[in-house]
Amino acid sequence: RVLLKTAQSNPFMDNPQIGRGLILHPSLPLLGLFDGLINLAEGLDSSVYADSFGAVPGFIFEAMSGLPAYGSLLVPGSGKQVYEQMTRFNNYAGFGCMLVDTPSENNRVILDSSGNTAIEYKLSESDRKRFRIGAAMGVRMMFLAGAKQVIVPSNENLLERGGFDPMQGTYLTQIDQADLVEKNLNFIPNRTVLTAAHLQATNKMGRADDGAVISRNQRVYTKEGREVPNLYVMDSSIFPTSVGANPMQAIYTFAKIFSDRLIQGIP
Repeated sequence: RVLLKTAQSNPFMDNPQIGRGLILHPSLPLLGLFDGLINLAEGLDSSVYADSFGAVPGFIFEAMSGLPAYGSLLVPGSGKQVYEQMTRFNNYAGFGCMLVDTPSENNRVILDSSGNTAIEYKLSESDRKRFRIGAAMGVRMMFLAGAKQVIVPSNENLLERGGFDPMQGTYLTQIDQADLVEKNLNFIPNRTVLTAAHLQATNKMGRADDGAVISRNQRVYTKEGREVPNLYVMDSSIFPTSVGANPMQAIYTFAKIFSDRLIQGIP
């Protein structure tokens, strides 16, 4: 917001790439109902992840947990259905498929008419395809781990049922239904729940002539590509692309390098 508002009032700072190329790391939570006691409310939130598919096809499985109030937001269906599932909360396990999404200029942070930040974001078709593969793989993993029922937080007609009523939840009971998830999940807005907490890459670091916003000295570029003295950016927005999993360690590393260079005198 600071850079966008500065660009509005100072033409020499009006870099059109500010805020563009947003990475969100959208995640699709999955819920699995087991015979045994899980007690999802104990332990650490999001404590582990598996990045075996992080590079190719481009998604990461991450442990997810939350209180019943969070779970109730994910369960599709009527109030009665949600209540019935939440009464078995202690028998549910959860993890999510997190997409390593690709940058697009049309995915961006903007200022709305009131001067507040707003997000414009849409999954590309290639990202949708990879996300579907990851979602279906996650469903299979849940069943192979022993789940008796798997819930995808969506009221799309994933199972191709006639007379489908989106107000009634449809839950998976067989592993081969993952094939239908891979075929039919379209991530329709307000029909499928996605979560995101890892905003990145809106003020990319690199060369000015490559469309970067931040120099390798972490200074902001002017519109003409010159570095602004003593105006630095140090957060996840400077990543050129997705860093893969949760970005905290990468931010810590960049901050340490930047702090050391700042103390020593960045040229």
